[in-house]
Amino acid sequence: MLPRCATAAAAMLDSATLHARLMRSPSASQVVIARGAEGTEEYGVVFAKQVAAWEAAAQAAGARSVVIGPEAGEKALEQLRGHLQKHSQSPPDRLWLVLIGHGTFDGREAKFNLTGPDLTPTELKALLTDYAGELVFVHSGSAGQPFAKALAGEKRITVSATKSGDEVFYTRFGEPFAEAISGLPAADLDQDAQVSILEAFLFAADRVRSWYEEQERIATEHAILDDNGDGIGTRAEVFEGVRPKAGAPEPVDGTQARRVALVMSAEEQRLSASERRRRDELEAQVEALKSRREQLGEEAYYSELEQVLVELARIITGQRERLSEGKEPGPEAGR
Repeated sequence: MLPRCATAAAAMLDSATLHARLMRSPSASQVVIARGAEGTEEYGVVFAKQVAAWEAAAQAAGARSVVIGPEAGEKALEQLRGHLQKHSQSPPDRLWLVLIGHGTFDGREAKFNLTGPDLTPTELKALLTDYAGELVFVHSGSAGQPFAKALAGEKRITVSATKSGDEVFYTRFGEPFAEAISGLPAADLDQDAQVSILEAFLFAADRVRSWYEEQERIATEHAILDDNGDGIGTRAEVFEGVRPKAGAPEPVDGTQARRVALVMSAEEQRLSASERRRRDELEAQVEALKSRREQLGEEAYYSELEQVLVELARIITGQRERLSEGKEPGPEAGR
């Protein structure tokens, strides 16, 4: 039987709302948005709408943002290089790199179509090789998977509208993803007043799937998410809610992406950065303990679990005490 103290702690923690409180998204983030060549006026309107949604989300998150668009002309790639090199030398808490536009693939190399020279996965990987901070990469256009694979690694979450470079037709994934990432209620699967990367991914993938079904067309895009660094990626069909379906083949991505949001809820923002970091560490310990349950035995498992859950409960209780007393968090809270 679960010890009384652990039972009480588990009761406090075992809910969708509380799980989402274990997410973190420091506002000291930088959002770099590259809007590629439009091709036609119709695509230009769609891409502009996505850029506007990302800018609004960054503003709501208190994050800095920069857009490199068609107005850069032949210097678009040069400007993108400059921004990424700057962030490699002085990394923000988290860098969000978003590519909005068209992509191509000739069977050997993928390209993101800029208004000047195109960007390749090889060059993008080189530009971010020295970047040591957390990275969220979103390629919402066609032929994006080779870029996501090139950037895979520790502390990196990558999202691609396509599962391979061969998916070269126009993608519809980017618009609903951009719409969701700012905290769209319909995308908030666990009802915690904020939308994680995983939730935005699942929402957008579902919208895309529904569009193809309604049009009675064969889908030419299949989004993938990778956050374990293996460069393979997981499709949305693997999930039920924000959790992998029973029997889903391992490894399944999503653990990191479930914890990271661009726009935090008001309640989450009241926690200090150190509290958020400690919660993430403790949550990881809980997951590790679950995987070792049989190896540890019931008594040892519950003993160790109790210690972790009690500390987690104290963090949450501490937050509630501050709020009930009308106290505001320290200056580090939004960092």
